[in-house]
Parts: sequence; C-alpha cells; structure tokens
Amino acid sequence: MKDSFLVNTGYILDLLSEIDKIIAENIEMFRKNPKNNDFLGLHISEEEVDSLLVPESHSEKIVMREDVAKIIEKAKVKHSETCLELRLEKIREMFNLAPLEVFAILIVLARELDLKYSKLFAYLQDDVSKTKVSVGLVLNLFCKSKIEKIYSRRYFYDSSPLMKNSIIFIEDKDEPLIEKTLRMNEQFLRFILGEDDINIKNLVASE
Repeated sequence: MKDSFLVNTGYILDLLSEIDKIIAENIEMFRKNPKNNDFLGLHISEEEVDSLLVPESHSEKIVMREDVAKIIEKAKVKHSETCLELRLEKIREMFNLAPLEVFAILIVLARELDLKYSKLFAYLQDDVSKTKVSVGLVLNLFCKSKIEKIYSRRYFYDSSPLMKNSIIFIEDKDEPLIEKTLRMNEQFLRFILGEDDINIKNLVASE
C-alpha cells in the first residue's frame, strides 16, 4: 500500500496538471488583448488608458465554474482506490469549502511546489514584480464574469472558512482586497501533502 505522502502528493500534482490547463486558457486570452506588450508592468500606455474607459457589458447571472468541481471529483475517484485518506478532500469536507476556495488553495499551493508558477502569475498580473498569488488573480482565473468576481470576494472575507480557520493567510492588509496577496498556512500545506506528523484536529484546535 502506498503511504499517505505519495498518495496525497500524487493527488495534488494531478490536480495541478489540470489547473495548468485553466492557466493556459487565461494566458491565451491575455495574449489576444492588444494592450499587452513586451513592457509588462513597466508602464501604462495611452492606448491602455483608453481601453480601460470603454464601458463593459456584463451579465446579471452568476454562473460558477463547473470544470474545477469536475477536475476535483475526477482526481478524487482516481486516487480513492488506494483506500488512504485524501487530505485536501478531508479539509474540503471539514470546512464545507466551495469549489473556488479549493481552487484558491491549489493556486497558492502551486507556487509553494514549483517556481514556474511565480513567472506565470507575474505574466498574468501584468507585472514582473507580482509573483505572489493575489485575490484578484484567483478571481480572474476562476470567475467567468465581472459580477461573479464581485460576488466571490466573500470567499476572502475574515469570516470565510479559508480565513477564519487560517488555512490561507492574507498579506498586504492595507491594499484593496483584490490586490492582497495570499500565503498558505505551512501546517495545512504539510497536512495536505500527506505528512504524517501533522494532526488536523490539533491544528484546528490550536488556531
């Protein structure tokens, strides 16, 4: 039988390989925007200012992204055959996390596991200095409309499961919410990866 670390790390890596496809979709859309050029994050052109002033159409419907939930379920089925506990799934159930909250965990965790994500996130945030995961980046990757992004801000309030239980920490307290950066609680990170010396009950009790 595979040990907990190998099973849970394999589960997370499978999820991240699917998340990579969502990132690739967003990069493709980013590249198609004529305002993006070789001077990312270095200046704001007159053309970009003009484009920002163009009124945007928006839908009044909130349609949550279904593919993330399907990705999680597919990976869960694949790894459930090991008969070992899937730690991310346990956290999802314990705190009743929404798909966006699980997605946020994966995005923040990705940068902890592979430095390539720092470069990808800087590219998507149009600033070579912004290598960390921001609330705005998570919303841009997950949400399909502006109204959905506004609605989903609630997942990063102090009263939300992610913040209330210190699964993820918010940094840059003085910045607007969408510019605040996110950092994974190291203890939860180790638990999700299947390290045996982390007891989730003790972790929750200590927060």
